[in-house]
Amino acid sequence: MSRAHLNLISQLSTLELLSSIYPSELTLSPSTTNAFPLLTSLAASTPKPSLSSQLPAELLFSILISLSDSSNQTNPPDLSITISLPLTTADPLPTFTLHQPSWLSRTAHTTFTDDLTTHLSESDDSEQDGTSYILDALEWIRDTGAQLWEEAEIARLAEDKVREQGINGKKEEGLLVRVWFWLPSLSTREKRDDIVKWAPEYGLTGFVLAGKPALLCVEGHEPSIDSYMNDIKSVSWADIPSFQKKISERHRTTLPSPSSRAFTKMEEITNQVDKGGQRGNRGEMGQVRDWLVGKGLGEAFGVVIGGGSFVS
Repeated sequence: MSRAHLNLISQLSTLELLSSIYPSELTLSPSTTNAFPLLTSLAASTPKPSLSSQLPAELLFSILISLSDSSNQTNPPDLSITISLPLTTADPLPTFTLHQPSWLSRTAHTTFTDDLTTHLSESDDSEQDGTSYILDALEWIRDTGAQLWEEAEIARLAEDKVREQGINGKKEEGLLVRVWFWLPSLSTREKRDDIVKWAPEYGLTGFVLAGKPALLCVEGHEPSIDSYMNDIKSVSWADIPSFQKKISERHRTTLPSPSSRAFTKMEEITNQVDKGGQRGNRGEMGQVRDWLVGKGLGEAFGVVIGGGSFVS
């Protein structure tokens, strides 16, 4: 039996198994639907005919992956993934296309796709059949997608709170300010996530750029910022010796109204910026400058970065 026949039988078997696992979530592409009777006939033919001119390039189908579980307080939409099972190439491994959902930014979607490629390249496919390889990828996509949805919901709630304050004129104690902080180093994923995820509780917006050094910009009412920074240092950074919790304020400006905020949420921009420095851990400040200029913060950038040792 030729390699082409063995691959055809294997890929059809993979598709059949996936169809039984995802009976309502899996949809064949029109081209695969049209070719399916011929393919099943060719796979079962005796003697085996030559397949070189009869096979389509691939079996193509999409699967909807549910992100819902018992821990979700909201009802996240499904993720759509298109999978290709090659029929005419020497490499039988499937390829995946993650479709960008409306709630995920283009940058986050690109990172999501790149991380999937990295995960697949690091997996040991030598001992996996096609179905196991795909199921492993779908499990990773579901787990990562659920985390991204949770982060997107946190950001949305923060935006809603800021918008409500602006529309309803909600008053909080203390001046509304924008404060810039400089950190010698910020790299731990958990501590970076805390900076972003804790901000909505305090009604704060801004951004964090991790690296060596790192930059944190926070918008909100002064008492809220003070409480937030105190909790970050005392709780999130509780395992760091006090002498290593170095963070200095570089610049502070008063905002006349909630509509003066330049940001609608707290976000991390580290992955949006190219890395420089000997170890690739410094954000290229030229890109950060351009991004902030677009938000009307070019002057503040000059004040803040002028006192630091960032790469420009």
